[in-house]
Amino acid sequence: MTHSLPAAAFRTVYAVLARLRPRTAAAYAAAAPQVAAPGDGAAASAAIPRRIWSYWHSVQPDAFVERCIANWRAQCPGFEVQVLNQQTVREHVPPADWPEGFERLDPVKQSDWIRLYLVSRFGGYWLDATVLLTRPIDWLEAMRQAQGADFAGFYLQGYTQDAQFPVVENWTFGAPAGGAFVTAWQREFHHALFEVGTAAYLPARQAEPGWAQLLQGIPDPVYLLGHVTAQRVLRRDGAAHRLALAQAEDTAFFYQKAVGWKWYLLYPRLCLMPADAQVPPLVKLRGGERRHFAQLFARHGEPRPDSLWGRACSGHR
Repeated sequence: MTHSLPAAAFRTVYAVLARLRPRTAAAYAAAAPQVAAPGDGAAASAAIPRRIWSYWHSVQPDAFVERCIANWRAQCPGFEVQVLNQQTVREHVPPADWPEGFERLDPVKQSDWIRLYLVSRFGGYWLDATVLLTRPIDWLEAMRQAQGADFAGFYLQGYTQDAQFPVVENWTFGAPAGGAFVTAWQREFHHALFEVGTAAYLPARQAEPGWAQLLQGIPDPVYLLGHVTAQRVLRRDGAAHRLALAQAEDTAFFYQKAVGWKWYLLYPRLCLMPADAQVPPLVKLRGGERRHFAQLFARHGEPRPDSLWGRACSGHR
């Protein structure tokens, strides 16, 4: 089984494949391109608070998630870090705002609702618990201010077919409290999930003209309801919103793309090889990648200190 390979074997396999396929050794060359989409809406106003929000359903995060949280604290000194769970989240959501039937949702959908509620109400940055930072997250604020936008985040080129309406991701984003786009997104997502229900919301959208254009390349509109509702807001409200977005494949998924989306090459690239001089500002691990990394950390111990992962967790920038 792949997980049983010694660390030296991972390094050897990676080194051989990097020679055969140079893109697996690709180095991060420059800052990701930025796009403001789609219109001339609300300009940047109040600063995004230096506050990081995240959610882990269980009261006690697992060891891998604890690593990521410690990394945020190391990379973002002076930031308030709020990692909520199924018990503590109620301290931040008044009873009047708590949706009926919330407990019946699966934890993924609960988290999708929580992130939009918290950032729209209190402002700050949302980070999924599988994000690794290599620099302070407030580079998103600089990007937002430079674009005169009210929201900063990421879009996935792989899903985007209309450059005017990039498919917005929800695993990392930032906005001031009451930001126009994040507030509209939260209301639309709440409407879809609780007021009409996904089973009625999606068929209603499908019956409208332009459904295929709205969906673009989103593969699973039920699971990715957050993506669908973001598109709905952007297209419905026209030029009312201005977003500053970085391409995910050029930043958070840079290394996944570089190694052909193979987790068994991603692990040695990030944890067993020396880090490049210039690296992306963050790395986002997907669900399967997180599980593989957690198993490999348990087997092999700490990443190499001079690897990207090792340096990021030590607070090196």
